[in-house]
Amino acid sequence: MNNYIYHINKRRLLKSVTLINLINTLYVLNQLQSYNNIIMNLSKSISQKGFRILQKSSLSPSHKLSPEKSKLSFKTRKNSELLKLMVSPKLITNQTTQEGSFVKRETTLQNSQIMDLILVIVHVGQQQFRFTFNRNITTTQIRAAVLQKLKLKIVALNTIDHNILIDYYLTLEERPIIWPELQLECQEPVVTGQHVSLKDFQILKCIGAGGFSKVYLVKSKMNGHFYAMKLVDKEFIIKYKKAELLQNERDIMAFIYHPFTIQMLFSFESRNFIVFILEFCSGGELFYQLKTLKRMSEEQAQFYFVEICTCMLYLHQMGIMYRDIKPENILLDLDGHIRISDFGLSKLTSPDEFAYSFCGSPEYMAPEMLLKRGHTIQVDHYCLGALLYELVTGLPPFYSKNTQKIYDSILNEQVTFPQFLSQEIKDLMSGLLAKDPHKRLGVRGGVREILQHKWFKKVNLTDILMKRVTPPIRPDIQKLNFETKNLQQGDLEVREKLIGKAGFKKDFKIFDEFYFDYRENVRIADQQRLLKEHIKNVDSIQQQKSRSLDKIISEDSRQSKLQKRLEQQTSLRTSPQKGSTLMNNNFMQTGGLKTESSDLTSSKRRIT
Repeated sequence: MNNYIYHINKRRLLKSVTLINLINTLYVLNQLQSYNNIIMNLSKSISQKGFRILQKSSLSPSHKLSPEKSKLSFKTRKNSELLKLMVSPKLITNQTTQEGSFVKRETTLQNSQIMDLILVIVHVGQQQFRFTFNRNITTTQIRAAVLQKLKLKIVALNTIDHNILIDYYLTLEERPIIWPELQLECQEPVVTGQHVSLKDFQILKCIGAGGFSKVYLVKSKMNGHFYAMKLVDKEFIIKYKKAELLQNERDIMAFIYHPFTIQMLFSFESRNFIVFILEFCSGGELFYQLKTLKRMSEEQAQFYFVEICTCMLYLHQMGIMYRDIKPENILLDLDGHIRISDFGLSKLTSPDEFAYSFCGSPEYMAPEMLLKRGHTIQVDHYCLGALLYELVTGLPPFYSKNTQKIYDSILNEQVTFPQFLSQEIKDLMSGLLAKDPHKRLGVRGGVREILQHKWFKKVNLTDILMKRVTPPIRPDIQKLNFETKNLQQGDLEVREKLIGKAGFKKDFKIFDEFYFDYRENVRIADQQRLLKEHIKNVDSIQQQKSRSLDKIISEDSRQSKLQKRLEQQTSLRTSPQKGSTLMNNNFMQTGGLKTESSDLTSSKRRIT
C-alpha cells in the first residue's frame, strides 16, 4: 500500500492549514481507517489548489503527514496536548463557510461520520465556532474545550432547537457523546436577586401531578441545570389546613442526605405557591417502568428492593417514618438507581412511638393503619412487603377497583402467591405482610432483620449501596420517561398564577422559616457524618450476613454428607454382602461405627 507526502508551496501554506490540521488530528487519534482512500479522493482537489503531490514508497506508518518543513511529530502526547489536538475550532462569519475553506459544512458532516468524529458547532451571535472531537469525548471535555476557546461566562451549552433531552444530557458530567453533530448555543448566568425565586427558573414541561401539587421540569437561569419544581397551591394549603404538613416535609428534606433519596436544592414561597426545587430524575417513576415491563423477575426486583430497603434503614435510623412507599414515589435517575421522593406523609418519630394519622395509598395500607389504633414504623415494613409483591407480580396484594373491598381483604384475607415465585421470596413477603405488627418481620431488628433474610443470601448490600452494581433497568435517554397525557388539566390555571394573572393580588407568607438554599446548608458536615455511619451499618449487616451464609453452606454440606451416610445404611439392610464391605470401609475411615450411628440418629430428626 503506497503512502503519500505533501510538498506545499510556501505561498499556498496559509490556505492549506485546514486540511493539514484535519489530517494530523485524524492520524494522531488513530481514526484513519481508510487512509489511502482518503488521500486518493482528496488528491485531485488538492492539486487544483496549487499543491504538488509526490508519491513515495516504503514510507513507514511512523512518518508524518505534514508540510515538508513542519517540525510536528507524532510521538505519544500528554492528555493536555492531545485535547488541544482533538479540538480544531474554525471561525465562520455570517453563518457561511469562510472563502477558501477546504471542506464545506455538508461535506464536513459526512467526513466526520465516515472518520468517526463528532462535529460541534457553537453559535455566538452571528458567529459560529466549529470543533471537531474524537468519538471518546465526554460532555465535561466539550464544555472545557468551548470555555477555553471562547473565554465567555458560560453555564451551559444548549441545542439551537431547544431539545430538552439533549440539553439535559449535556449538563451531566463525564457522559459519552452519542450524536455525530451538535448545533449549540451558549447560556450565560442570570441572577435576579439575593434570594432564589421563580424568576430564576425557566418552566419547560409538566411532568407530574399529586393530590394537591404539580411538578414541572425547569431549567435554572443561574447555572443551567435541570430541576423538578414542585408547586403546592397556597389556596389549597389555607383551605385544608395543610401548613404543618408542608413545613414537616420541608424540614425532613432539608435534614436527609442519602444516595437513594431525592435531594432538595431550594424551597421558598411565591405569591400563590409553596415551591420545592428538587433533583430531576430523568428515568421517571418506577411505576412507569413497571408498567412497561408488566412485572419484574426476582433478580430485577431484588436489586431495587435492596436499594429501597437500605434507604428505609437510613430513614428509620434518622427517626423518620415514611408511610407512603409505592412505585409512584420511587424515581429512577439516568443510570437506573432509585430516588425515594415525596415526604409529605413522613413523620419524625421514635421506633416505639405511636402515630394516629390515617394516611397512605389504599393498596399499601397496613392493617393497624386501617384499624386506627395507632401505628409505628412497622407500617413501613408492611409497605415494603406490598411493594415487593407488586414488583414481582405486577399488582399489589388484594388489588381491586373497589377501595372498600381492598380494606376488607387487608384485614381479613390471607395473601396468596403465584406458583412461579420461589419459596424464599414467598417466605419473605409472608413475614412482611403479617397482619399482626408484633409478628411481622422486622419487629425485633427493623430493616436490618429484613435484609438478613435468606432471599438476600447472594446479594452484596455494600456494593449496591455504593452503586457498584449495574441496575437491571437503564432508562431511555432519548425519551421523556414520564406519563404526561393526563397532566394538562389545570396547567393553564397554574401558569397564570405563576405569572400573577390569577390568584392572590399581593405577596404574603404562610411560614416563618421555610426558605432553604443548599449552598447555605450549615448541616452538611453532620449529614455526611451520619451517612458514613449508615454505610458502616450496612457494611456490618453484610459481614454478618456473609458469616451466616458460611454457616448455612457448612450446614448444607454437613446435611449432604449425612444424607449419603443414611443412604449407605439403607443399602446395608437391602444388600448384606455389599453392606459388609461398606461397614468395613466406614470402620476403617472413622475408627468405629458408634460415632457415626450417633450422628445418624440426630440427622434423621433434622432431615425429617
